[in-house]
Amino acid sequence: MVGPLKPHRAERAPPVALMKGANNSKTFFARLHHWHATVWPGANIPVVLAIVILALALWWLAPSGLASDVWQLFVLFMCTIIGAILEPLPLSAVCLISIGVVSATGVLTTSEMLSGFSSPSVWLIMFASFFASGFVVTGLGKRMCFIILKYAGSTTVGLGYGICFCELILALAIPANSARGVGVMMPILVPLMKEAFQSDPELDTAKRIGSYIVLVEITANATVAACWLTGGAWNALMLQFMKEVGVELSWIGWAYSQAPVALVSLILVPLVMLVLVKPEIRRTPEAPVVAHSRLEAMGPLRTRVMDFVFDYAQCLPLLNDRTAVLVAEEAGVSAQVVCRALAWSTVCGHLTPYTSSANPAYYGLGYVTAKQWWAVGAIVMVLNLVNLVTIGFGYWWLLGYWQ
Repeated sequence: MVGPLKPHRAERAPPVALMKGANNSKTFFARLHHWHATVWPGANIPVVLAIVILALALWWLAPSGLASDVWQLFVLFMCTIIGAILEPLPLSAVCLISIGVVSATGVLTTSEMLSGFSSPSVWLIMFASFFASGFVVTGLGKRMCFIILKYAGSTTVGLGYGICFCELILALAIPANSARGVGVMMPILVPLMKEAFQSDPELDTAKRIGSYIVLVEITANATVAACWLTGGAWNALMLQFMKEVGVELSWIGWAYSQAPVALVSLILVPLVMLVLVKPEIRRTPEAPVVAHSRLEAMGPLRTRVMDFVFDYAQCLPLLNDRTAVLVAEEAGVSAQVVCRALAWSTVCGHLTPYTSSANPAYYGLGYVTAKQWWAVGAIVMVLNLVNLVTIGFGYWWLLGYWQ
């Protein structure tokens, strides 16, 4: 009697031990992944390991002619940037760890490493950013803009000048372009374009007035940053660079030396955009109506807003030099927190003021094509250069800044 046929070698079942080992291996990695994703509260371990391996691989590969400590500082800086992008931990934690690594490796001395924190410019930017949160959180910035648009927005050009004036006033206290353009102005302008003027890229009506409003806003947003020391986060850094070459400017000094030149460009913005964009709507009676209805919906000034206004008024007399600006901003932030005009969680959760470009957000609305964006930007750049070389240099010569 013929016994049962044995299975082909390739068809034979693998040994039980081998199957068990494979399953255990698979189970181990699955459990490890599950633990890392659901249980482990710390950093993203694979990302951290990748950054550490990259740093170790480059640490001793300094190019010839370059000092080893300079190369190692570059490696640590590069790894910090990668960590900021991949975020194995929150950005603040990544920076804190980077400082610790720089200190532990001896690439920089403690005094060199912490020298930036002793600069008044850094603290000025930080407190000015905290202070700016009050305008957004309390709604005071929007209220001011609605009041301006109520009285200046009956024509297209008037609406353009109203937008420019809103930016000019907001730049007195909000040192980040993105905070002004996206945090305050965009929630006002987008409903105005889509609801009041029926100007919507999805309806193929962007040219009615939306393109004009967007280009006026982003141009004014950048222009007013030069008017005031608190108009842009980088202004305080420029002030620090000027001090290093022997040039001292107070807040008032910055204003009377920069604002007149920048205002010339700002005055031209609505007119230049009117010629370049050619909006289909030239009269805008809807804008004052919308602004009036929004003001009524906001109601009277609340105590929280009045606290913020009072704090800001208290700080203004101190704006006579750079140190006083810092004292003013710090005092204002402290008073806002005490009065609950500004929540401490808002202060702690404030994004960096260096993320200060509102352009991507406005470009994403779809009112302006890439070709139009670059073309208008090039023309505005040339006009600004002409203003700088003629009026700017002439005005600064009268002030004695150059001979």
